[in-house]
Amino acid sequence: MEDDNEGENTGDDDDDGDGVGSDDEDGDGGNDSEDEEDEDSYSDLESDEEDEDSTTEQDKTETIEEKRLQQDDVVKEASREIPYTFSMPSTCEEFRQLVTNYPIRDQLTVVERIRKCHHPSLAEGNKEKLQTLFTILLEYIGHIAMDKPADWKVIDRLTPHIYELAQQNPLETGKYMQGLFSKRQATFSDDAQSRGRGNLPSMDMLIYLKVVSVLYPTSDFQHSVVTPAMLYVSQVLSQCPVTKPVVVATGLYLCSLFVEYTAVSKRFVPEVINYLHGILFLATDNDQGIKVCPPFKSRGVQAKMLTLLPAETPTRNCADTLRICNISALASIEMPDVDFRITAVHMCVKLLLRLAMMYECLPAYSEIFKPIGDVVSTVNWERYPADVQQTHQQLLAQLQKHVDSKRQHLAYSKRKPQPLKLFEPLIEENFDGRKKRKGSKEQIEQQRLQHKLKREKKGALREIRKDTQFLAREKLKVQKEKDDERKEKVKKLYAMLGNQEGDYKALLRKKRKA
Repeated sequence: MEDDNEGENTGDDDDDGDGVGSDDEDGDGGNDSEDEEDEDSYSDLESDEEDEDSTTEQDKTETIEEKRLQQDDVVKEASREIPYTFSMPSTCEEFRQLVTNYPIRDQLTVVERIRKCHHPSLAEGNKEKLQTLFTILLEYIGHIAMDKPADWKVIDRLTPHIYELAQQNPLETGKYMQGLFSKRQATFSDDAQSRGRGNLPSMDMLIYLKVVSVLYPTSDFQHSVVTPAMLYVSQVLSQCPVTKPVVVATGLYLCSLFVEYTAVSKRFVPEVINYLHGILFLATDNDQGIKVCPPFKSRGVQAKMLTLLPAETPTRNCADTLRICNISALASIEMPDVDFRITAVHMCVKLLLRLAMMYECLPAYSEIFKPIGDVVSTVNWERYPADVQQTHQQLLAQLQKHVDSKRQHLAYSKRKPQPLKLFEPLIEENFDGRKKRKGSKEQIEQQRLQHKLKREKKGALREIRKDTQFLAREKLKVQKEKDDERKEKVKKLYAMLGNQEGDYKALLRKKRKA
């Protein structure tokens, strides 16, 4: 039993031991859990550190990318900035490549900096370079005018630079412009002779004709540049047949240029009057038997080009003005519309009104504008807008002022010419032929002494002149004697040498005989 108890005890002990052992095991398990918690806490710290490292790396990469972007923006802005120095382009193509990527304002800055970099005071040869720039800018605005659509703002803003360059070197630029118009006029004349009609000037030529009025005085009686330009325009107005709306618009623009040219000098231009008379003839019904001169024709389809029919109504209430920017759009149009007809007639009437006011002082005013009055009376003005009718009434009122004016016959002036004012002659009763001096005794004595001094100076100069002439004659005489003596000595020497030569030859002959 004891054994059993012992065994039980031992078993209990064992159980206790087992319990203790279980307690130990539990204690070990607790340590393991603490270790795991510690490890979890460290892992959290490590993850936090890793997150912080990742965020710092991301921030660094973002800052680097931002810096790179900022640098790229700076580089782009620097590339977009206009340089301060430019080399002078030699051709128009180089200039176009230079300014193509710049807007209008920057193009003007480029031209200004080119001019400043090549100012004549900086280096020799810059004056010739600026002359080249003048020709390049002219060609450039010509190319712009030929483009479709043309950028007229660039032409307007480049014109002051062209004017200043022309003022810096007026002689060479004038020769260039004169040669330009002379070549175009020669080409036009050749075409007119070969084909019977001339070619219409291109858009660049129209721009050059407009620039002439800015660069040079158009009121001079004769000018090396303006005179060839006016001759070319008058030839175009008289030899280009009017067959299309573009010809009508170009002719009216050239007529407006002529009016601008002659606004100060009031020079009479018959080609302009004839062209405007023909434009009004195109607006009539062509049933009145009115005669027209070339380049217009009294018959054909073109004879009624600008006639406004009763059924036609304008789309606008008022008539616009023809501008140079509208001419290129009319090149492909064969027959004009209603608005163009009204605009052309309105511009023609306005130009005639200006000419009628400008030529009031001409003696042949009534003969010049009588054909105009006849054509104006045949146009049906009731079909036109109110502003056109108003301009027509102003023209009629201006022409009516000089209808009843009479010329005065040539006659002598009624007022006798006034004679010149004559003074009474001073008569001296006792005149001895000598000039009498006036003044006090001291003044008379001083005048006498001055006269004596002057006379003595003249005598001394005369004696000195005689002495110098005598000395010159004596020197010449001595020189001639020396020359004669030298000539005599030379003659004697030649004679002695001749005698010696003769004796020598005689001895040689004797020896040969012996």
